Amino acid sequence: MIGLCDCNSFYASSEQLFRPDLRTKGVLVLSNNDGVVVALNAKAKELGFKRGDLYHKIIDEAKKKDCTFFSSNYALYANLSTRVINCLNENSEEVIPYSIDEAFFVPMKNQDCVELRNLVSSQTGLPVSVGLARTKTLAKIANHIGKKMIDGACVIKQEDEEEILRKTAIEEVWGIGYKTAEKLRRKGITTALSFAMQDEGWIKSNFNITVLKTARELKGIPCIEEGETDKSFCSGISFKAPITNFDELYTALCAQAQVLSLKLEQKNLVSSTFVISIFNSRFQEGFYAPFEVINFEEQTNYLPKIIKAVYIALKKIYVPNKYKGCRIFAINLYPKGTFQYSLFQSESDIASMDKRDKLTSVVQEISKKYGRTSIVPATMLGVDKTNLCKRELKSPAYTTSFDELPTVN
Repeated sequence: MIGLCDCNSFYASSEQLFRPDLRTKGVLVLSNNDGVVVALNAKAKELGFKRGDLYHKIIDEAKKKDCTFFSSNYALYANLSTRVINCLNENSEEVIPYSIDEAFFVPMKNQDCVELRNLVSSQTGLPVSVGLARTKTLAKIANHIGKKMIDGACVIKQEDEEEILRKTAIEEVWGIGYKTAEKLRRKGITTALSFAMQDEGWIKSNFNITVLKTARELKGIPCIEEGETDKSFCSGISFKAPITNFDELYTALCAQAQVLSLKLEQKNLVSSTFVISIFNSRFQEGFYAPFEVINFEEQTNYLPKIIKAVYIALKKIYVPNKYKGCRIFAINLYPKGTFQYSLFQSESDIASMDKRDKLTSVVQEISKKYGRTSIVPATMLGVDKTNLCKRELKSPAYTTSFDELPTVN
């Protein structure tokens, strides 16, 4: 059996954790630059708000309904996410983090998932739901059901799978995107059960391998391994004010590269190809959005190597302009440790690569413990990704800064 622990309305719940006065009120969390709603709690949904709502269009209505807005506080969310993972690590056989608010886990023998759910909630203060089933895809469905249960947990037994899949719409299945669901519906396949019953040869000829593995998972056959769903990573930002000079733009790209490097190390992945992109406002005349591809002979997630290459790449595409944002992508991902050394590489080259791997791991541990900006390249001194964007409604760093610890009067 495999379990999935999911934090309910994670961003909004994290904000409510240190604001008990908001426990019964609507809470909405905004994107970078406070542009749109990216997360909201159940109360805000009941009041008619939804993800993607533009902040400036709903602010008056939200205030009338006594809702509270927050800018995204990623340091807080990351710290609380780590606490959830640590609790799962202590109370299960194995934990496989999936996203900032979700983690798969292997339960202990005869473990009660309701007790586990209550334990995680009590130790972290966050509402979570737990689903348990034979595969990750089925565990996703179990977790979705658990969110609606009073005890916040659901176990799908093998004998109950058929009935549950019959009640699950095809678009609610993990791994089935909007276009795939639309294509399946046109062929009369509307439920998870009807999809799972399809001939594998037909699925192979009409869809990709991911869809085939999803069908197998619905039959109770584990097919999705750790990291398999990671095809690429991206870190990007829209600036609160246009950036006009090269040095500031390079510093901004370094901040994104740092996020990407840490993300790759966390997933135990490396990349052979990175892409940088810069752009001005698409609403202004003369929209300019060049990109440059960076190829490495050796797959890497070593930040100093990446930012050195970013500098060279940016030199090729930069022209004076009013830039609104930048992005960096990592594609062609590989599990760390699978690189095959060249016959022409010396022992000193190999030793140097090993040292870089160890250094990256140490930086990852320091960043997890003390925050992302606790150790940075010299090009980023005094600069954090979040400083580059507008966040006027950000809550304090309750868990990562002594100066902002919550106080009790």
